[in-house]
Amino acid sequence: MKFNLPPRKLRLCLEGWYYLLVLGFIASAAVLRAANLLLILAAMLIVPLLFNWQFAMASTRRLFLRRRLPLHIEAGKKFLIHLTMGNQRRSLDSWRIAVEESITHKTLQGTTRTVAMLDRIPAGGEESISYQGLLMDRGEYEMQPSTVSTTFPMGLLRASTCVPNKESIFVSPRLGKLSKDWRRWIPSEDVHEPRSVGKKGINDGLFYAIRDYRQGDSRRSIHWRSTAKMGRPAVKQFERQNDQELNLILDLFAFPETPVGRQQPPPDVQNIQPPSPAGSTSDPQAELAVSFLATLLSQVCHQGRHELNCLILGDQDCEYSGAASPKFQRKVNESLAVVQPSPVESVTSRIQSFVETNHFRSSLLVITTRKLDQGERSEQQLPSTIATNDGRLLRCQWISVLDPSFEKMFDPKEDQSKTGLSSSSQSSLAVDRSNGGDP
Repeated sequence: MKFNLPPRKLRLCLEGWYYLLVLGFIASAAVLRAANLLLILAAMLIVPLLFNWQFAMASTRRLFLRRRLPLHIEAGKKFLIHLTMGNQRRSLDSWRIAVEESITHKTLQGTTRTVAMLDRIPAGGEESISYQGLLMDRGEYEMQPSTVSTTFPMGLLRASTCVPNKESIFVSPRLGKLSKDWRRWIPSEDVHEPRSVGKKGINDGLFYAIRDYRQGDSRRSIHWRSTAKMGRPAVKQFERQNDQELNLILDLFAFPETPVGRQQPPPDVQNIQPPSPAGSTSDPQAELAVSFLATLLSQVCHQGRHELNCLILGDQDCEYSGAASPKFQRKVNESLAVVQPSPVESVTSRIQSFVETNHFRSSLLVITTRKLDQGERSEQQLPSTIATNDGRLLRCQWISVLDPSFEKMFDPKEDQSKTGLSSSSQSSLAVDRSNGGDP
């Protein structure tokens, strides 16, 4: 996105204050002693100050800034942000232009800053630079307005302006590694490996229903007559024999006896918790469950040819349905980036409502942060089956991150502090490289 720079501001640098102090001393001495030579010297010292003022103000005139963010940012993984600065003047180059960037987590405290330096921006041309970032916590971040400034050529005065390019970015959960054991948690009749077949059309299979339009559906499958009658987009649904339906539910439960995001796991399962990133305020069970679901979605959406139905239960309930695709994955990751545990104990009604608004053929896979021993499961009334509208019973397969066997199914990514990066900071930004063309 391109932003023209607003009006500029001018202020003295530290060196400028020293220079002004010396100039004031000489001018005072010249007036008190009526020394013409000192008056001439004071006048000569004013010239560099005025020249720095005019040149710095002219250098920041008619500039524009364009920032390009990556489509996907994963917690604990490095990424690049590209900046392009353009000079719309015809005759004067801009020198030593500094662009200060900062990023702030909307929930956690602290702001990370970096300064990218552009040596020269030719008149009528552009210059690009990239800087590298590392964010250790998932969540919603804000790229704060950029500050563009220069002190060239004397370094006495700084002309600066603030670019109104504030943007929000979502940092998805860090991905781990799934083992082959995770498939044993789903009944064998619900998992079918895609067979090697030719390319399928959108109308392959038997037509059996009209349903509401979902994100990722082809426009060619829209049933226009039903759309006009219902007043909202409707599509034709065909039986897809070679596709796998996967119904995923994430249950982030916070135990009421401890603050949300601060509950401690039972002593017998502490050994399976991943290391918590430095500066993180999230509880390890929730992070492990969110990371597992994000990893599962990444694998399924990469394979494609799946029908996905996803329900996220936390401080805010989110529901997604559609074909497996990178676009579907990014949409779910936005909710996974900001979801937090909730102390609401009852999940049966929420799952029942999710089932009633969809036409499921396969069982439900529920990823939870609860401890699923027999006593607590009966006390919390966690359902083993859910009835559909047509009278069928769907099995609810519960996977708890507190189960000791969970570590055989999912291997979370290790903390970045073990790979040589600084473990004392929660996030970091650093200038990576600069060049004269597109990064």
